Amino acid sequence: MASGYNQWERFNNRLNLWFNGIVAFSIIPFGIIFLDTQSEFPSAPIITGSFAIWMQVILNVLTAAVVLLGIRYPKKPLSSIRKVDSISSRLTVYLHCKVRSFLLIEAAAILACVGFYLTKQHLFTGAYLAIMFVFSLVRPTFEKVANDINVSQQALTEWGGQVAK
Repeated sequence: MASGYNQWERFNNRLNLWFNGIVAFSIIPFGIIFLDTQSEFPSAPIITGSFAIWMQVILNVLTAAVVLLGIRYPKKPLSSIRKVDSISSRLTVYLHCKVRSFLLIEAAAILACVGFYLTKQHLFTGAYLAIMFVFSLVRPTFEKVANDINVSQQALTEWGGQVAK
């Protein structure tokens, strides 16, 4: 059955599996923490007082820095992708680069979950939702892949039409 997939479908399925799996990693812990804060008798924050304020500032700045790093990380490796000849090799480099980028952004989502768990402050809910919005912006699409690997959409379509071995 898998031999009927063309090369683009195989690559796209693999890339989207990584993307969706990484995005989903923090959703359940965040949901559990959020539902706890919405219950009739929510659990108390673990950190309170002035330390909680400093924790909010530090974790939000760190979260923003990690998100920016995750967005900017692929720029340098993808700029050197022009040196690679074959589309298959370019896509392999692209996959590894984007998975690292997605993992960095997910690390920021986990930081937001940790901050939310420790302080129960909904500032971290906003941070988490902002990170999910960033994920929607960096979501891989055919056009983005073609542009990022510096190959025309026509060439990528022709390469992708070949049945994978």
